[in-house]
Amino acid sequence: MLPRLNRNAFFFLAVLSSAPPAQADYPTLPYTERVHGYSAWSPWVLGDTRSIGMADATVGLGDSWASLQENPAGTAMTLPTLSVQFNHSTIPDGNQQSYDQPVQVSDFGAVINPYPWGFGIGYSSPHSERQTSFLNDGSALATTDLSIKDVTFSASRLAFHDRLSIGVLVDVSTAKRSFSLPSQTWDASETDLKMTLGLLYQLEKRVFLGLRWTPATSYGVPTDAANPPAIPGFLTQPTYSPWILGMGVGWIPNVNFRSGFSALLVGRTPQAALVSDQNRIVGEKMTVQPRIGIDYRWIDLSWLEGRLSAGSYYEMSRIADTNSRVHGTIGFEINPSIFNLGVALDRAPGYVNSTAGIGVDMVRIARVLEIIPKDSSRRYAGFFTSPAEYRDENLPRPINPHWDPSQTATPGAIVDIASQIPRRIEEKFTGTSPKAEPSSTPSTSPQKPSVRPAKKTIAAPSGTEFK
Repeated sequence: MLPRLNRNAFFFLAVLSSAPPAQADYPTLPYTERVHGYSAWSPWVLGDTRSIGMADATVGLGDSWASLQENPAGTAMTLPTLSVQFNHSTIPDGNQQSYDQPVQVSDFGAVINPYPWGFGIGYSSPHSERQTSFLNDGSALATTDLSIKDVTFSASRLAFHDRLSIGVLVDVSTAKRSFSLPSQTWDASETDLKMTLGLLYQLEKRVFLGLRWTPATSYGVPTDAANPPAIPGFLTQPTYSPWILGMGVGWIPNVNFRSGFSALLVGRTPQAALVSDQNRIVGEKMTVQPRIGIDYRWIDLSWLEGRLSAGSYYEMSRIADTNSRVHGTIGFEINPSIFNLGVALDRAPGYVNSTAGIGVDMVRIARVLEIIPKDSSRRYAGFFTSPAEYRDENLPRPINPHWDPSQTATPGAIVDIASQIPRRIEEKFTGTSPKAEPSSTPSTSPQKPSVRPAKKTIAAPSGTEFK
């Protein structure tokens, strides 16, 4: 199958401004020596507007870069297109630290599914804690910071006649801590490997069962770190990432609707505590986080697309003396012509994740300029199609029982189309005519009278789609 390019491959920009607190409003750091470790995991829902909108209930779907961590097996089975994403969020979380000092998290990556495989690569910062506080004696302001940075690689493959997909994700993960005074900064980091295994099984009626397992990780203790004199032990405590068992159910009746339910069981990290207050233990007991969400493309036209996502999840608190919370999530996208616009909101008591996106559709621009072949097989559903109606058109090959084998592009066809892109760009912007390309195989037949060569073009194989 020829991978299709995602029309939603655009940049997501977080729009949530928060003025820094006045100096008198800074809290006091309630410890003078660090004796507890740190937590490398948070229950936040992160990603693009669709993932946030449907509460990232995607263990049973795994159909985008944003949901790759939830189930890496999905890229080979349910991913509709090649997907490229950049996401950034500014999150004030009053359970973790001062509400008026939000944290920054971001990720970017790409996933592709050349049948029967799926691959992903990218970067993410799934957890961050950062707060500016007065030292315990009130002598100065200090900024304490913990950030987790992951470089991600994933692969998945179909098996058992496309009924099962098996995936593995490897994170080269770095835990970095820093302690900053106005005149000096102390920092240390440790790198370790994290791994997530995923399974996705397809039942009848395009119902999917998903399973993911992430073992616990300890980042260890840096032996050469120089602790800040104000807080001994701050840089020489380990960072703990809990084990996670995820189970989920997904349903994709047609290309315009999908729904999911997930439940994450998260292991204990009783040695960890908040950066801002080591008296508040993180992960003293196992927690469960159920999630549910839907995504509906209610406008599906050749020049306009609209999506609406909604969901909810229950955050069982992992922080001592902190209440659990119910989150409500919603996402909205409208994509007119070559433009992509989207907003998403995740709201709970003491917590806001507000994300907005604006961008342009580079694939559509390339089609308009005839740099890549136009899509002749795509069928559009119009307005407000029935979300529960079973339709096969435009679905990925592994979940489309009426897939036409003629729609499968060979690797050679993919290479041909890709190799023609520079020439098409040159022709479009210089107005030059294409040059006849000599055959790579010498001819052994007698020479015939010279004739004017026909114009040579490369067309997309029947039924393939650049989306």
